Formats: sequence, structure tokens, C-alpha cells
Amino acid sequence: MPTLKQFGLEIWIADGATVSDLLHSAARRIWRAGPGGSRRRARRFHSPRASMAILEACSFPRRQHMRFFALAVVAYCYFAPGLAFAQDIARQLAGSWKLTSWTIQIIGGDVTEPFGRDPKGRALITPDGYAAFVIAAANRKPAASDAESAALLKTLMVYTGPFTIEDDKFTTKVDISWNELLTGQDQVRFFKLQGDKLTIRTAEQASAVYPGKKVVGTLAWERER
Repeated sequence: MPTLKQFGLEIWIADGATVSDLLHSAARRIWRAGPGGSRRRARRFHSPRASMAILEACSFPRRQHMRFFALAVVAYCYFAPGLAFAQDIARQLAGSWKLTSWTIQIIGGDVTEPFGRDPKGRALITPDGYAAFVIAAANRKPAASDAESAALLKTLMVYTGPFTIEDDKFTTKVDISWNELLTGQDQVRFFKLQGDKLTIRTAEQASAVYPGKKVVGTLAWERER
């Protein structure tokens, strides 16, 4: 069985051990190495979560490298579950999604379909954290003049960028947008995933479609096979 020797510690590595396993093993060694340490105290750190034993170990005046390593273990154990959850959700969302409907609730007004009853759209989401959204009105035709080219922009919405996930909140840091109004901004959405159906709802926000209005948009998507 191989071992890892780092910072004066000898850690046995079982076949198939993960980074988490190594950190927990190292934490137990650090605890045993502290002044007055005992096997009984070492057993106090038996959970994947960081315990107060590690924080106490950080108070040892000797061997500064152990204190820094223990702090790293605490940070890892605190943040790892949330990161794992976000990564799992990103994997579930990854793929190509076809838009089936888009409605906008104007605050203090009516529910509208800004691009008609059958808008076209596609969302591409990658497992490594990037997204692209394209939405267009149905029955668009090639422009024959500058005026018609400008009018086509009013029936199109496109933006891309890296995204983050926190619970049901999906935030895209826009790096490219069709009219540059969204570029550099955070687009916050709230999502609900049910099998091959994905519903995305916007927060209440100023509308890019209805200038001067506050709106909440709802988009329904279906996974493409």
C-alpha cells in the first residue's frame, strides 16, 4: 500500500482513495501530533465534517505547516458539499434544450408572449459551467433593407457566459449579448428541473423587450435528444 509523506506526516493511501480521504487521514495525523494528543482525542474527528478538534489543533504553537494544513482541511470540509451539489446539478442541466414557450408578466399589467405563440429557441449548457441562450420570434424573414435588418434585432435575444448555481438560482455572467445591453451584467434566473422538462423564471427586472417596464419572464424548455 503506497504512502504519502508531506510536512513530516506519513499517510497510508488505500486503493481508490479520494482527495477527501487523504485530507481526513491527514487531519487525524495532525491531531495525534499535537501536544498531549491521544487516540481518544483523535477519534473525535471521525466525520467528513470538520470538528472543533481541528480548530483546536490549529492553536498549537509549533509546526506552523500543520496549522495551515488543518485550516485547509476545515475550508475543504465546509465548502465541498455545496460545490459537489452545484457540480451535480450542472451535470444534470448539461445538454441542448429547445424552447417551448416564453411568457412575460408585466408588473401591474398583462401576461404577454413577446415573440408570439411559437417562439424558437435553444439553450446550450455545458458541464464545465458555460451557457448560451438564443431566442427568436417565429416566421422571421431575411432582411432586404437596413431598416428590416434593424427590425430583426427586436425579434432576437442572445447571450452567453459562464454560470454559477446556488440552490435553485442560476446566474450567468454575460460576456456576449445580441445588443450589448446585457454584456458585463449578471442575469439571475430561478430554475426547476423535472426529468426532461426545465422551467426558468427571471427575477423581477427591467425588460429588454418592453423598455421602461418591470417584468417577470417564464421560459419552458424541453431536452433535445
